[in-house]
Amino acid sequence: LHGSGTEPVFPTDGLPDGTDMDVSCAASIQRHCLVHLDGCDAILAEVSPWYGHMPDAGTVFEVGYAAAKGKQVFLWTTNGTPLRDRLIAEDRMGVDARGGGTHDSDGNLLEDFGAPV
Repeated sequence: LHGSGTEPVFPTDGLPDGTDMDVSCAASIQRHCLVHLDGCDAILAEVSPWYGHMPDAGTVFEVGYAAAKGKQVFLWTTNGTPLRDRLIAEDRMGVDARGGGTHDSDGNLLEDFGAPV
């Protein structure tokens, strides 16, 4: 994004040189990230599977926060396979007689919109 007239912001921006973000406290991380989000016009978020089949919960929160603030939200993923297909391939979801397969093997409802997330 550098050189495009866009000023990218990364979660660790604004920390003193050589200092890592205080990750010992969730509230500290959240405050720091929300300050950055409030100052942005748009958000580009990676929603690749992080823990199991879903993206990082903090990123999902930030996407929702930005959307609620009326900011443009753009998503990208390294795995474009629809979630339903990934669950079926890993025997985490069965396909019923009609081909629906709307619940995973734990009985959780899957809202299948044909998207990776």
